[in-house]
Amino acid sequence: MTPTARNANARRQPGGGDEAKTTGRVDSNANDGARRKFIDAGLIRLDGSTQPRCEINEDTVADYAEAMRDGASFPAVVVFNDGAALWLADGFHRFHATRAAGMPTILVEEHSGTRRDAILYGFGANVRHGLRETRADKRRKVEAMLRDAEWVMWSDREISRKCGVSDKTVGAVRAELVGRAEIPHVDTRTDSAGRQQPAAKATASSEIPMIEVRTVERAGAVYHQAARTADDAPPVPDDEDAPPVPGDEPAPAGPAPSPPSVPAPAADGEVERLRAENAELREHLDELASNLEEAIGENETLHRITDADDQVKAALAEVRRVAEHNRILEERIRGLTGEKAEMVRLLKSWKRRAERAEAQLAARG
Repeated sequence: MTPTARNANARRQPGGGDEAKTTGRVDSNANDGARRKFIDAGLIRLDGSTQPRCEINEDTVADYAEAMRDGASFPAVVVFNDGAALWLADGFHRFHATRAAGMPTILVEEHSGTRRDAILYGFGANVRHGLRETRADKRRKVEAMLRDAEWVMWSDREISRKCGVSDKTVGAVRAELVGRAEIPHVDTRTDSAGRQQPAAKATASSEIPMIEVRTVERAGAVYHQAARTADDAPPVPDDEDAPPVPGDEPAPAGPAPSPPSVPAPAADGEVERLRAENAELREHLDELASNLEEAIGENETLHRITDADDQVKAALAEVRRVAEHNRILEERIRGLTGEKAEMVRLLKSWKRRAERAEAQLAARG
């Protein structure tokens, strides 16, 4: 399948305002007035951490390169021009395939912007097209934005919109990095409209209730009890002269009973780790569901191809049958033609005999 080329803005190349080296070919199919042009692939920089993926898929590069050698046309790669360099933002596999195919020039769509603009563009590009992103690719994008001093101030929803993931995933990764003290906690975040929104700091108390241990002395004996909440039971009286509660009578003489073990609340980091793990599992389930839908679609396509193949085979069989029938008819026609010629020959022969007989009778009379 031949990909459809994108439209692009044709802008000046870096280097004193001179036009970059081109082949002189300009794509005139753009429907928005912008130009796309072929430039020397060596002018494009890949060393600015603009690649959103964890790694390049060499099999995809090889497939693209083979298609390019066969004459297939691909969409323009997207670059950002900051006045000093051209930063590749989208089309890394196409770029490497172009080099692998031995082609010195490449079709580009050029935008005016910085290296950071190229990074943001690339984060959203693979959501719309291209090779499917892995879970590691998605996390790489989210972490890159959260580790940036400016982008970490953005809301989870805005970061998720740029990276093509859910805001819950961004929140889980953010909480994990904050819990490990790898990024700062942000009290206010900027939403897509530029408004400052408060961001509540996650605490363990919001997830796991703290258990209060109370010390009670009755009849000269000291007890340690886990206090009930106000909703569960009435408060324990503090009066030392109050009658003992059934089941709270002091034990017989002997060593004082040890306090019951009370489970310690989970640490903040553990809670955030579990949240992040849960978010990753959800992402994995979504990816599996998407793969299943694709597999079902491919299966249906194979069935249609199989049905079409059966129809083609039936049509070919019918063609062969008709061709054989025509061959038999042609042979029959040739046979009838021969019989007709033989009959004409016999008729002429008998006519000549009749004429000679008539001549002989006339001569005798």
